[in-house]
Amino acid sequence: MKSLTPAAYGTWESPLKSSTLTSRRVQMSGLRIDSFDTYWIEHRLHEEGRHVLLRRRSDGITGEVLPLTPEDQLMDVATNVNEYGGRAYAVSEGVIVANQITDGRVYKFDLNDPMRSLIPLTPGFTSRYGDFEIDLARGLVYAVEESHSDAVSNRLVAIPLDGSGARNPEEIKEIYSAADFMAAPALSPDGLGLAWITWEHPHMPWTQSALHVGRLDVGGQLKEHLVLVDSENVCVYEPRWSTGGDLIHIDDTSGWANFYRTEGFDFLNDRFCAPEKRLKTRLLHPSPKAFSNPHWRLGLHTYDNFSGNEIICSWTVAGSKRLGVMNLENGQLEEADTSWQPIGNVTCQDGRVVFLASSPSDSMSVVQIYKGQTQVLRGSADWMMDDRDISYAQPMTWRTTDGKAAYGYFYPPKNSRYIPLQGELPPVIVNVHAGPTSAAKTGLSWEVQFWTNRGFAYFDVDFRGSTGHGKVYREELTGNWGKMDSQDVIEGLEYLASRGLIDPDRAVVRGFSSGAFTAINTIWQSQVFKAASAVSGFWDLEGLKSRTSKFESYLVEHLLGKDPNTVIECSPISHASALNAPILIFQGTEPGLSTLEETERFTNLLEEGGSEYQLEIIEGENHSMDSAKSVEKIFNTELIFFRKHLGISK
Repeated sequence: MKSLTPAAYGTWESPLKSSTLTSRRVQMSGLRIDSFDTYWIEHRLHEEGRHVLLRRRSDGITGEVLPLTPEDQLMDVATNVNEYGGRAYAVSEGVIVANQITDGRVYKFDLNDPMRSLIPLTPGFTSRYGDFEIDLARGLVYAVEESHSDAVSNRLVAIPLDGSGARNPEEIKEIYSAADFMAAPALSPDGLGLAWITWEHPHMPWTQSALHVGRLDVGGQLKEHLVLVDSENVCVYEPRWSTGGDLIHIDDTSGWANFYRTEGFDFLNDRFCAPEKRLKTRLLHPSPKAFSNPHWRLGLHTYDNFSGNEIICSWTVAGSKRLGVMNLENGQLEEADTSWQPIGNVTCQDGRVVFLASSPSDSMSVVQIYKGQTQVLRGSADWMMDDRDISYAQPMTWRTTDGKAAYGYFYPPKNSRYIPLQGELPPVIVNVHAGPTSAAKTGLSWEVQFWTNRGFAYFDVDFRGSTGHGKVYREELTGNWGKMDSQDVIEGLEYLASRGLIDPDRAVVRGFSSGAFTAINTIWQSQVFKAASAVSGFWDLEGLKSRTSKFESYLVEHLLGKDPNTVIECSPISHASALNAPILIFQGTEPGLSTLEETERFTNLLEEGGSEYQLEIIEGENHSMDSAKSVEKIFNTELIFFRKHLGISK
């Protein structure tokens, strides 16, 4: 047996390099299946961030499915609708519709055509498209369109599959535009009905949204429609039809994102939406479970039809991801016996269940369950960590000073080759997730293991406002952003210290985007952190309000309220001379939610106030900071910076 090396926490050597994060794996999304073919998007940082559409055939052969564009470009299948994008392709019976981000066009590719080639369906760069739903019977694809020709406008449209819309944009027909935003078009099994969701300013789709159902004519135009759900402070998620023609949707009327089933649709009736039709909507499985997530991106797909009377669904309970089957008649839910946690789309067809998943010891993978057998169809990495080196998430709950519960996940240091020095407690890196309504993830994360494998503890905080803990928990942050989130981070660290899990005198905090905003606020509101790292942060909330897209143009007001004094008080730039720890700032040169101009204004004030900082400007990078060079630079620089300010010598 190999002896362990005694070494101080934070000094351990690890085979998990920053380059491993970018060169040895891909990011996966957009999973869909078409009969026995499986499709997904791979975001490849080592190919300059290209989004590649892959297909795994029934014979197990996997490869890129789309050819070069007519202009000899590699397809980059992504969309920037609402700036955050999401569903950028659809497939039905071998017909693929995909959005090419680099030329702004939608293309069709028919695998059934022996002479197949990419056929443009829209003109280039006139509008953005996404959230596709193919209607082969009518030769159309329904889509969300976002126009930037004048003021930004959104509508639901039908695009001809014959390519006529590329030659004449007038052939792209409007379905619905009487709302600020549209999403999630879903065609009924008989092809006669269409469901979709809308929301209006000043709301976000997860604060209040509406569910629409319409009857289509033979040409795919809307003949009439009704609004099935439209209640104050109620959010609707993921409308989808059962195989029998009932409409399934998720909403948070109960305080949790739970399933509802609506029966009684008759699209052959000329008055399908008349009151006498008496549609019946009922709650399927009332429980403190979140069966969907906030619609930051298009194309959420957390459940699918398994049979005429069952759906396969995923949910979050107590921050943990689960998979199971729900009976549509009585709402009975049975959890699947699997260690895989669904972290992306869930799809079903012909008895196959395929989902994007991770586990505490496995990175993101395309996983299939078929005839009782579980199989990994595709992993996201070509390198595996030794199980003995993996640190597993430990759920934490603590009581805040205002008497509420807050949540997080603690990862102790772990490296099979080292033993810590006697009596030493580990330094801790506290992470603040981006997106105030996002959440920490508990599956295997190389980013987390990068730190724990080097002898740092890691603490991922699900501050109030995070999703997965119920509507009340998520809405606690409303009007309290910049204070409650940082309070939860500070008190979470104090809770770990009270349990003797970390060295309270050796703590640092890090965050990206809105997480950077919260991280920096913690170091003027407390003295518990020895350093902070901020990637693509924003420092002046008034400036942020002027830069947000149409999609989130009211989000700052929603989270902070309308009092201009609050905006000033919660902006880090107002406290540049009061920071209690040195900060490391990463900023790209391309404009976005964060800007180099604002960052330089902030660092000038830091310098004037005598605050210690280190600014790393990355040329050509945008707000997302997801290029290989950026990721590697961030982790390498953070490691040096944190060791320096925690007094860790190599």
